[in-house]
Parts: sequence; structure tokens; C-alpha cells
Amino acid sequence: MSVRVGTSSAAGALALLLAISACSGDDGEESTPAGPSATSPAPVGSTAAEPAVPPLAGGTPGAPAPAAPSAPAAVTPSAPRSSGAPGAPAAQPSPAGTSAAGFGGLAAADQQVVAQALARGLKAGQPVAVEHRAQFSDQPTLDSVSTELSVLGLTVTPLANIREADSFELSATSFGTLDETFLKGDLAAVREVVERNGGTYTGWDAQQA
Repeated sequence: MSVRVGTSSAAGALALLLAISACSGDDGEESTPAGPSATSPAPVGSTAAEPAVPPLAGGTPGAPAPAAPSAPAAVTPSAPRSSGAPGAPAAQPSPAGTSAAGFGGLAAADQQVVAQALARGLKAGQPVAVEHRAQFSDQPTLDSVSTELSVLGLTVTPLANIREADSFELSATSFGTLDETFLKGDLAAVREVVERNGGTYTGWDAQQA
């Protein structure tokens, strides 16, 4: 009887140990997390992050690349604007020293004579000899005019050797200064005598006295 009881107790203890061992083995197992592993490839069509593109040297990450500078457009100079009327000839500058400025009270033809005298080297205000020329149809008229001009202080020289179509010519020289006041009075006086006697005043010139 004592043997049976001991055997039964030993068998029961062994069964209890096996049961405890089985329970502890289940608790010691590690659980594997659900889902794809970290080493599994991403499925096709997934939105996995792509590698970033490095920025250009010296640029700001994410900023657009600067545009290449374009060459400047060629500039075509425009023709100078003319202040004159359309189709009118451009005014030509007077040569140095030939401007008849200061002789505006004279007729245009007389101003041209002054300009020619200045171009030859004469200076405004200097002493000059003014040679007048006139033409007549007969000798008596020439003689009469010669007398009148001599009274006015001119030196008269009949040009008897110059005869064209029965016309006679004389040269009368006055002395003064190359300025508007003298020329205006001198030219007016000589022309008045010549034209009053029916002659033709043909022109004048100025030379250094």
C-alpha cells in the first residue's frame, strides 16, 4: 500500500512539471510584427521618396536656374532732324571771317560785296578805298556826272577806252572806313547822282586804302 501511494504521488508531480514547462515555452516565443519587412522591395506604383537632386554650385536649393544674359540690341543712330522746311536746302556755314554781320542795313547785294572784301583779308572798321562804276549813253552825261562826284569828294576817272554799244563808263573812288555807316551813305550818294542823270550804276568794290 505504501508503494502505490508513492508511485501515484511521483506520477502526479511529473505531470505537473510537464504542464508548467509547456506553458513557459509558449510565453517565451517572440512575436513577429505583421506587414512587409523592411527589406522587402516597394510594390510597383508606390509613392516611395525619390533621391533629391543636388543644387547647382552657388545656387539656392529649390530655386530656378538663372537665365543666360542676352546680347544687347544694336542701336542704329537716327538722322539728325532738320529744322528747315521740307525740301529746302540746308544752310551752309559762312567761311571764317567772311560773315557780313554788322552790315545788315545794306542791301543783300552790297552785303555780298562786303563778305568778299572780308574774305580777301580786309577787316571791319579799317580804312578802305571804295571804287564805284557807272555807265552812260553819251560823253556829255559822263562829264556832268564826273563833275558832281568830284564836288562830293570822289576821285573820278573816265574810262574812255571802254566803249560798248555807244556807252561810256567811269570809275569814281571814295575813301572811308569799312563799316555800315560809311558805306550806306557813300553808296546812296553816288547812286543818286548816277541815276538822276540817266546813267546805270554797275557796282562797287572795296580795297585797302
